[in-house]
Amino acid sequence: MQLTDKRLVVRVNETTYEIGDDDWQAYTAEYKLAYSDYLLKNSAKWTILSDNEQVELLKEAHKKGHEAAKKWYMAKYGIKEKR
Repeated sequence: MQLTDKRLVVRVNETTYEIGDDDWQAYTAEYKLAYSDYLLKNSAKWTILSDNEQVELLKEAHKKGHEAAKKWYMAKYGIKEKR
C-alpha cells in the first residue's frame, strides 16, 4: 500500500489497483477497524513495552489494518492473490 499523488494504491500479483473515491470510505473503515482491534487486543502490555517495542506494535497494527482493507477490496472485486 502506498499513497501516490494523494491516491492510495494496492499491489496484488504485480498489478496496481487504485482505491477510487467510491470505495475510499469503506476501505478506510476496514483499515481502522482492524487497526483498532489489534491495538485493543495488545493494549494491556503497552506500559511494559520499551519505546521501540511500542513502535513495532503500532507498525504491526498498521500492517493488520492494511491487510484487512486489502482483503475487503480484493473480495469486492473478485481479485485472487497468487500463491
